[in-house]
Amino acid sequence: MADYTLTNGAGITLTVDDIDKTAEITVTDTAVTPGTYTHASITVNSQGQLTSAANGAVSAFGATLVDDADAATARGTLGFTDPILDKASPGNIGATTPGTVGATTITAASGAFAVDASGNVTSNNLSNPNILINTNGADPIDQRGSLPATSAAPGTYTADRWLSWTNRDVAVQPDGGLRSTALGSGTLYVVQYVEGFAQYKSKTLTASARVRSNVATALELYDGVTGSVSATAHTGGEGWEILTVTKMLSGSPTQLQCYFNAPAVAAGDYVEFEWIKLEEGSVATPWVVPDPAIELVRCQRYYRTAGMGAEGKFIEATVVQLRGDWSSNQMRTTPTVSLLTSTPLLLEIGVAARVGSGSSITASSLTAYGFDYVQIGGFSGATVGADAVGSTTKILAFSAEL
Repeated sequence: MADYTLTNGAGITLTVDDIDKTAEITVTDTAVTPGTYTHASITVNSQGQLTSAANGAVSAFGATLVDDADAATARGTLGFTDPILDKASPGNIGATTPGTVGATTITAASGAFAVDASGNVTSNNLSNPNILINTNGADPIDQRGSLPATSAAPGTYTADRWLSWTNRDVAVQPDGGLRSTALGSGTLYVVQYVEGFAQYKSKTLTASARVRSNVATALELYDGVTGSVSATAHTGGEGWEILTVTKMLSGSPTQLQCYFNAPAVAAGDYVEFEWIKLEEGSVATPWVVPDPAIELVRCQRYYRTAGMGAEGKFIEATVVQLRGDWSSNQMRTTPTVSLLTSTPLLLEIGVAARVGSGSSITASSLTAYGFDYVQIGGFSGATVGADAVGSTTKILAFSAEL
């Protein structure tokens, strides 16, 4: 039998015992300490052995904020760098989700932002949720179809959720936002009432808005106990200015209003806003363009219309009964119903169009989830029991405003 010579290879240890005539082959230990490593940083040699290992950390994402040069309420885009794919993933700045996190400063590749103990962002480069609804003055929700509104009466809504106690014209400006123009002297006051105000008791809220006006105008918050006014009012110089106001609410608020207040106006004076925001915390974070579909759903909690495509029957030759529901999006409370026209148009299926004359609502059964029925009189010649359907115009309005 031939003799063979054993030699150590890389990473191999050969131990020969001359007395016992044995040879032991083992893998040579490396400098790596046995154990469990988190997000490990490792080195592997050509034999596949680990020659070094250390605990690591998750790579921070890269963040870049692009705004429209309007500081506190700037619209913007936040771009992320995925540490796994190592590529940019831009996206809109969205609402942060409040949570029970400790007050901290989070550092990203582009800098840092701070979060308070309630999960609210307290720096200007991320955005808190907006408590207000229909805040894009440049493209507002207008279910009433009232814009532009001429000689809107005090105490009426034009754009959804925005109420004024002044005779005014209201219109969206082609180069800006929603403008209310006074028709006489007095106070120009445009307000949104906030539902669920009790949840904000003893909390600090901040309102901010991009405003232009030709008269001194303040942004204000009022909780039914005390009010707070923006530290600096609009100068009245007709340029865009950022207004902010911060208020700690009473421990027993009875309401919550966010409003523009121009206390001394003459006919022709105006207040216009493009972006407005109300948020928890003491810092005005950027306003974010809302999704119009989501804003419409939020507005329909307080006001909505029906009639286009509404189905029903003529229960008398002069009366139609319409039915409908919105169970997927209930209203704030049982609404009141009104007729939007005294000449409603409905189609008697297979027969003819029926147009009411001097029509009015004769009976109704409503809930927050829809209407069991609304009966409208003022028709003539309809076939009793015939199916009816609304045409292309709005017939009914349902209001559950605050």
